[in-house]
Amino acid sequence: MINDANSEIKIDLTLNPINYPNKFKKIYERNLQKLRKPFVFWLGKISIKESSNIDWWVLNHVSRDSSKSKLFHYYSLLESLKEFSKNDKKKEEIIVDKFTYYQLLDNSILKNRFKSFIALNEKKPKKNILNFLKFFTSSILIFIFIKFLKKKRKFNRSLTLIDTFITGPNLEKNNIYGKKFISLIKSKDSHFFVPTLVYLGPYKKYQTIKELIKNKKFLFKEEYLRFSDLLYSFGIFFRIKKFKKNFTKISCWNLSEIVNKEISSTDSLDSIITGLINFRFSKRLSEEKVKVKKTINWFENQNLDKGWNLGFSRYYKDAESVGYQGFTYLPDCMHTHPANYEFKAEIIPKKIIVIGSAYKKLRKEFCSALDVVVGPALRFNSQFKHKKKKKYEVLFVLSGFKVYDEILLSKAINIANQNSKFKIFIKFHPILPRLKIMNSTNIPYNLIEVSNNLQNIFQKSELVVSSGPTSAILESLLYDCRLIIFKISIYEKLLVNRLNLPKHIYKICYDDSELSDLIYKHFKRDKKLKKLNYKKLNSLKKRLFEPVNNNFLAL
Repeated sequence: MINDANSEIKIDLTLNPINYPNKFKKIYERNLQKLRKPFVFWLGKISIKESSNIDWWVLNHVSRDSSKSKLFHYYSLLESLKEFSKNDKKKEEIIVDKFTYYQLLDNSILKNRFKSFIALNEKKPKKNILNFLKFFTSSILIFIFIKFLKKKRKFNRSLTLIDTFITGPNLEKNNIYGKKFISLIKSKDSHFFVPTLVYLGPYKKYQTIKELIKNKKFLFKEEYLRFSDLLYSFGIFFRIKKFKKNFTKISCWNLSEIVNKEISSTDSLDSIITGLINFRFSKRLSEEKVKVKKTINWFENQNLDKGWNLGFSRYYKDAESVGYQGFTYLPDCMHTHPANYEFKAEIIPKKIIVIGSAYKKLRKEFCSALDVVVGPALRFNSQFKHKKKKKYEVLFVLSGFKVYDEILLSKAINIANQNSKFKIFIKFHPILPRLKIMNSTNIPYNLIEVSNNLQNIFQKSELVVSSGPTSAILESLLYDCRLIIFKISIYEKLLVNRLNLPKHIYKICYDDSELSDLIYKHFKRDKKLKKLNYKKLNSLKKRLFEPVNNNFLAL
């Protein structure tokens, strides 16, 4: 906020960056672009001595995933403060989080450049011991359940193993590769899915396992794992002390305290443990003399992916290693762009498949040596022929990232309240359903939740409003939807600029009034709204989504 009477600027660094004063926010957003490569280089530098240690790689501090690690945010913020203090002659008052910032700023080169620092007491972190014990108990029960019902299989042929996520008992519907791919694998004797269950409560998890056990095309890790592998994986939190130390500075900043805090973090517990389980799975397979000729990793470069890839690169050196990135360009998700140090440590696949030619160069942002090829967009209906049945005039699509969804949901509520005569539809993400981010009593009667398959919803939608790291933004274009992207961060502009999206197909809104005005014009069928150029749009679709053809098993 800006205090005009005293000509002073107060910057509250405990808020979401969208609430920073405009002058400071511009510097911060510029640094989010400028500092990406220096940050990645620094992470590689502090990882050199641990490059062969799977424990190091599955922890959050090296993830580059902004939902798990705040290191890049801290670095960009501190550099922005340094730049801001040089360019502005006014005195600034900085509100900081005591644990993360006060020590840094009070002892840094910024000490005498600001009027004062106000250190807020950090909320005491919740004890995660109970969550840890619940997850440990659940993992043991599942391990015993599968061991009891499923005998370890032996094979006399070389296998292709496909890493997959399953979100429910309906296997064709609740998988990440799409129905066609699942069906085709049924006819391939040497191809097997290796499932990881996600977003499931205890009852649905057991239901899903029972269905998976009936299907011979699914190979359970638990068939080969031993109880000692579970103990090893959960023992990570007793082994992390060896990593805590004083790390090399990045620029003039010593981020050691923050790094060490993230090393100790039990956030993303399931991803950390699954990464270690994946690593031990490949080890046990090799000990059982199971031949593996090829692995396909659903590759988001998460903690669990690093365990899968390092394990198979170590125990199956001659096997073909493929990473399938079945999603669009997500500039917010820096971790989806592999780095040079990850390439050298062999924690990423040897070949990476992207779903459109538009993403091929972008994936090499931090590593020019990557082998990146274009493959089919399996999850997306990329035939480009759709009959519109108008049902959802204005549809808000949320990303599943809480920091984005809370903001976009508040915009949807405001629009619904302002346009009470019109229906506004909203699609929550399965990761973060409505009840987890807002009480249903706060939802206006004309803001209606839709819960069908997103492709079916898009086929019946006219105008889509979205933001954040989600493939849904670009997927909406497949169905000739008009697109509004609400600017929450710098990444919305990066998305449209780096993909060179034609300006007639989208509109970026910067504030509530602009968003409200544009939606109102849409309802009123305002002739000033740009018409879609279908020739250019179809050309764009071909760059963004590679059609599925008869050779798509070339994965």
